[in-house]
Amino acid sequence: HSYSAVLVETESAKRFHIRHLHYHSDSKSCTDLSRTYFADGWANAAPAAGLVMGDLHVGFIDPKVEKARVSLVQLTKPQTLVWNDTLDSYSCTPHHEGNPFINQTKAKAGRGDVRAEVYRAIDYVMRHTPEGTTSVVVPSNHDDMLAR
Repeated sequence: HSYSAVLVETESAKRFHIRHLHYHSDSKSCTDLSRTYFADGWANAAPAAGLVMGDLHVGFIDPKVEKARVSLVQLTKPQTLVWNDTLDSYSCTPHHEGNPFINQTKAKAGRGDVRAEVYRAIDYVMRHTPEGTTSVVVPSNHDDMLAR
């Protein structure tokens, strides 16, 4: 067990952000993003041990999510980035199997090439991994479509 809190920042009546904060009993402090807070003030936080990037789905990334992700990496300077659903696997999804209309559309749009989709995902992770940071791509349901 540990002392913890949930910080809720409201941006508007319909938009808010939630972050979990954990109390560090050894230093009697709490870290939020890039600052560590003590009873008598704050200091710049050490780099984060890791940051889970959430579902990525290269090729279908919302620009607002992308901007937030880049900012969060710059702010927390994580030692390790953990990537989930790096691939969307749109090129080989079993959901389109046997549908000639979708498959023809994917081929014409250049979205039916599995190898190209994999290389786009690799390139994305490499370009978005800061020097000195380790990236780990974990097994996820969309990545696992390649094995199906």
